[in-house]
Amino acid sequence: MSSSIGSPAATPPVWQAQVSTAREHNDTSPLIYLLVENILPSLKASTLTKESSLSLLATCAEDIRSFGPSSNKLKALSLLHFAQDHLGSELTLHKETTKYLPFDNKEQMDHSLAIFRNWARSGSSDAFPALANWLDQNQIPLMRLNLTAEELSLVAPHLTYLYLSDTDLSSFNLTSFTRLESLTLIRNSLSELPALPDHLKHLHCHEAGIREIRALPASLRDLDCSACYSLQAITSPFPDTLRKLTLDSCSALISLPPLNSALEEFSCSGCEFEILPPLPPHLKKLDCSDCKNLNSLPPLPASVIINARDCPLLKGELKK
Repeated sequence: MSSSIGSPAATPPVWQAQVSTAREHNDTSPLIYLLVENILPSLKASTLTKESSLSLLATCAEDIRSFGPSSNKLKALSLLHFAQDHLGSELTLHKETTKYLPFDNKEQMDHSLAIFRNWARSGSSDAFPALANWLDQNQIPLMRLNLTAEELSLVAPHLTYLYLSDTDLSSFNLTSFTRLESLTLIRNSLSELPALPDHLKHLHCHEAGIREIRALPASLRDLDCSACYSLQAITSPFPDTLRKLTLDSCSALISLPPLNSALEEFSCSGCEFEILPPLPPHLKKLDCSDCKNLNSLPPLPASVIINARDCPLLKGELKK
């Protein structure tokens, strides 16, 4: 690539024009060249003023979302690290820029986390909300980050999405996640659910050791307990807000509360039910496939779509 792309002495308008050209042609190569080959050496050599440096970095950082190969992403992160070290809190970062920081592998994850940590050390109150936004937007499992207890306490109130797999929940106070809307628990060895945030909308528990569900948030819209083989009873009433209930392969489940009237989808594939509970009038989808012991169906809503494959005791029932 020609050195005409830019030089350390170029002025901000020239840099910005070159970035715009790269955007228009959907070509990240000139952009990477600008970032790594020109701006970083210019900063190191102090041939750009701090004001110009800030302007260039603010413009180029927006394009981190379009970086292609992992090596380019790491080069861009190197640039931001250097800028933070030399420009400190004067380097403007915000959640709409940092949500595109890469996380494809551990090296990228560590570099991206360092960006947020450096930002927090500069005294900015925006760093941990931005970290939470990065985790939410990309649905990054929290346990992929090696956060300290203090960092966890600072990011928790801003998270809306939380994925915990093979985790000891005794160290988590889920009620501190005050904005949490979606919680996924996979292969957690717990016999009952911990206290849940009030505003939770989506709760997915897969292969968890839960035996009984005694309380559900009033705002819950989606409950999925697939493959919770030890689950025997749901004693909590289903909230009026619940729209989707999935209990697939809950082979030990014997007790359910009445289904709420607003429920739209109900799946109990692979369960051991002999009969189903009364179905709500507006139910749209019912999946009771592979229920080997199911021998009768309750009255079906007029518009429901039913999947009852591999239910040998229902053959005569379905012909009615």
